[in-house]
Amino acid sequence: MQEQLEESDFVLVVASPEYKKRAEDKAPGDEARGVRWETRLIREMSYADHQAGLTKVLPVVLPGRAATEIPLWLGPTSRTHYVVTDFTFVGAEALLRYLTGQPYEADPPASVPPVLPPRGAGSALDVSEPAAGVHAASLAHSVVAQESRPPREDSPPRVRVSGPRHPSRWRRRWLGWGLPVGVAVVLAAVAVTTLSWYGRHQRAAGPAAGSSGQQTFPGYQTVYSDRVVRLPGPPYCSRTLVDLDTATVTTQVEPTARISRDIDLNYDGCGAILTRNDTGSKAAGFAPAGNLTPARCMQAALSNALAPDEQVTKFPRGTAACVITNTGAVAWLRVREAGGPYAQPAEDPPHLTLELLVTLWRPK
Repeated sequence: MQEQLEESDFVLVVASPEYKKRAEDKAPGDEARGVRWETRLIREMSYADHQAGLTKVLPVVLPGRAATEIPLWLGPTSRTHYVVTDFTFVGAEALLRYLTGQPYEADPPASVPPVLPPRGAGSALDVSEPAAGVHAASLAHSVVAQESRPPREDSPPRVRVSGPRHPSRWRRRWLGWGLPVGVAVVLAAVAVTTLSWYGRHQRAAGPAAGSSGQQTFPGYQTVYSDRVVRLPGPPYCSRTLVDLDTATVTTQVEPTARISRDIDLNYDGCGAILTRNDTGSKAAGFAPAGNLTPARCMQAALSNALAPDEQVTKFPRGTAACVITNTGAVAWLRVREAGGPYAQPAEDPPHLTLELLVTLWRPK
């Protein structure tokens, strides 16, 4: 990660409540170690070179988010941040202009300096406005003519003022590729940053049986759809914890460790048990096969509710369940695979690795 930060031209920090909490070290100590490590590197880089930090690290606010969700040490009110109103050229124009070196207003070209003879070498330069009927080009011609004369031995050395600098090689490449590539970079950066966020999340694309696809439902926002969440079988009497709001999996947690209320499911290695015990999820229950709407999934979680300490020990492929998370979102879980035990001592029974297909909806 350090090498990527050093070699990148820009670092986009995408605002969200979860990222702000973790970047400001307000999350519990056993959470979000990857985000904390990443933000320490960014802060160190900005502190070491303040100007580079301002020009390279760019706070970005996506649709539906607010500048108040930018970490405080990135200056949500004291420095520039880039608001993307929607994922189009117009919606991301300010950010694209900065990334591609195409500002709204271009600097005017540098003017040619007047030729000023030394004292006593002749009449002073007439800098008055040209008379009526005299085109400004004649003044430029006279300056060029004087520039072309050989220098006099007693004349002072000339100072040549260069014109505007050419864009850097990197910016020339961007200008050549154009805005479509710029949009692709923004979308790719969003995909990378909302995972670091950006390193511990495991994703896989592709719908399966019982897939939610790209459907929309009145009153609900689809946070993510058909995401593969892999729960490694915990070593004996350790735990694998799942935060469904962020699809984050934390492995090999000691049985005596305090569990954050952000956790929704607990895969307990003292018997390969999936449970809600000690978690913050509000309800969970088995769901019928086939496609579900958010309302039907919530109904399944409430009507077929499992007690917090109820233990699920069998995971047939295709089993479906619904969970109401600690934030009130609705998660639809389907068992995609159950196998491939996690490495552990030979005397312990093997615990299955669960591969879940998860869709999360949040009430609007």
